[in-house]
Amino acid sequence: MPHAPRPAQRPHAITHHGDERIDPYFWLREKTNPEVLAHLEAENAYRAAMLEDQQPLRETLFAEFKAHIEETDISVPVRRGNFWYYERTVEGLSYGIACRLPVDGDDRTPPVIDAFGANGFRIDLLRFEGSVLIVDDKVHAWRPRALAEVTPEDLAAVLSAGGAVEFMLLGAGVRLSPPPRGVRETLSGAGLGLELMSTSEACRHYNILSRDGRRLAAGLIAVP
Repeated sequence: MPHAPRPAQRPHAITHHGDERIDPYFWLREKTNPEVLAHLEAENAYRAAMLEDQQPLRETLFAEFKAHIEETDISVPVRRGNFWYYERTVEGLSYGIACRLPVDGDDRTPPVIDAFGANGFRIDLLRFEGSVLIVDDKVHAWRPRALAEVTPEDLAAVLSAGGAVEFMLLGAGVRLSPPPRGVRETLSGAGLGLELMSTSEACRHYNILSRDGRRLAAGLIAVP
């Protein structure tokens, strides 16, 4: 087993307010001193040698932690005055990016999904329990509690909106699964596209796309 490196003691007197003390390791403050750098390298080598047998475990834990992090992501935009504020993260960067965009376009003010979870949503600072359907910038309570429960009848407001809807975002909850066949065929028959994603992703995409002026509907299954 290697021995831990021990720096030399070189007494140095420090006086403050008439009180003197001796610091034997004051010389380690000299960041460019070759002896200080050599000691740091020796400490790093000692640490690596002592923890070498744990390297596979560290790599396993790091890979597991990283797998639970969506490195490239975007927060829900929040409107303040004439600007949208949000944060972005990019894979490979160790810091977040704060963003601000001006509000432009027509006088349309689509609702903003502020938060989601606990089996509901906070939209424009108001709490909505259960699933919601957003059509023509209006928020409605929505019957389905799971993707498998969505029926063509649940799309009536979307189909009757006409030109107010270009396509539909469907937030499927926590886990993705194929949407019911009748739902796909109903939207396709009406000439409307369908984008299926998790509820969290659907909330983010709705805020961004509606802010960009896109006319879309969003059916969002509530998540715990």
